[in-house]
Amino acid sequence: MLRQSLKPRETASLPGRLLVGSDPMDIDAPSSHEMTLAPSLSRLARPHNPRKDRLNARDAEMQALKEKVESLALHAMKDPEDVSLEAKVSYRKRVTSEPSLAFCARESAKMRRDRAHEKVQHWRKELGAPLPVREEPEGPAVDLTPEFTEEEEDLYDEAMHNSNEDKILVQKFNVDLFAKQLWCLKGLEWLNDEVINFYLSLLRVRSLELIESGSKPALACYFHLSLFYTKLTENGQYDYSRVKRWTKRGFRKCDLFTQDVVFFPRNIGNSHWTLCAAFVKEKRIEYFDSLAGSGRNCMTHVLRYLVDEFKDKHGGELDTTDWELIDHGDAVPQQNNGSDCGVFLCTFCNYLSMAHELDFSAADMPYMRKRIAVDIIKAASTFVIPSSSDGAQQ
Repeated sequence: MLRQSLKPRETASLPGRLLVGSDPMDIDAPSSHEMTLAPSLSRLARPHNPRKDRLNARDAEMQALKEKVESLALHAMKDPEDVSLEAKVSYRKRVTSEPSLAFCARESAKMRRDRAHEKVQHWRKELGAPLPVREEPEGPAVDLTPEFTEEEEDLYDEAMHNSNEDKILVQKFNVDLFAKQLWCLKGLEWLNDEVINFYLSLLRVRSLELIESGSKPALACYFHLSLFYTKLTENGQYDYSRVKRWTKRGFRKCDLFTQDVVFFPRNIGNSHWTLCAAFVKEKRIEYFDSLAGSGRNCMTHVLRYLVDEFKDKHGGELDTTDWELIDHGDAVPQQNNGSDCGVFLCTFCNYLSMAHELDFSAADMPYMRKRIAVDIIKAASTFVIPSSSDGAQQ
């Protein structure tokens, strides 16, 4: 019989279904070895697809990066009181230093902005309220990053590299600005209050010049001093009485409710600068932070200040029913170091006061530092103004 003629070693050499101890005549019954071997044979039969392997690997990598970014973002996007400035700077450095992380962060921010925009549109549609539209200035956009002239290069080199630190470079707005104060615009130095306040005063002068000449965009802009918000909320307590006289005297005398935009520089713990801007006629308050911090409390304080200011100066109640508070988060240009927040503050003020799109980035900060220094040294705005009064000195 066939069963008796088979030897164990010969049985082992037969196909997989013929195992020692199985019935060799029962060829149609699948064996346990056949069931184990079949998937391996099936894989060997299929041609290898390296492209699919690469795609799967890329998908896994992108998913890991996405989870990594989201975990960092959750940590870095909390209120400034909850997360240290160092943690936010660390997050920004990591995102900007790793291209794949930067890509994920940009895509994530874009999706969040799109979702927020869709929600706002839906809510306004439900309430029957029109979407706010910021009026664009007529005519071509003003160039806010002109090339430096030879004269400006010479002025910059003399002031920043060949001046004694105690030399008075500029006398204006009842302020003596020394060379050592202006040197904070070198390299990655932190900007000081004197430079920020002087520059914002120049922007105020430019706004008045544009309005007087009838040039576009003729936005009436008022810039509070850097100490204003700190004084308003000293020791964490809002107190209007500390600042009620700030708009009643001297160069700073102004009825804020005749202005298009009122700017509120904010210093957080002597380590970070942000900006809150009230678009008075459009009934909107916006918060700009180059580290994407939360501005909810700041905007609430600014709105409360406007209510108190209106009551004190006009003797009535300001209706805030239609006012909007918009925290831009990381939807505005972001810094990639721990030094440029003051430069971002000045640049936000510059662009917004000219109704210009915020189309700059961290890569533009060396230029912005130099431009701010040149404007201050010349003690007048050197921005391109489309009118016959271009380059007018004060």
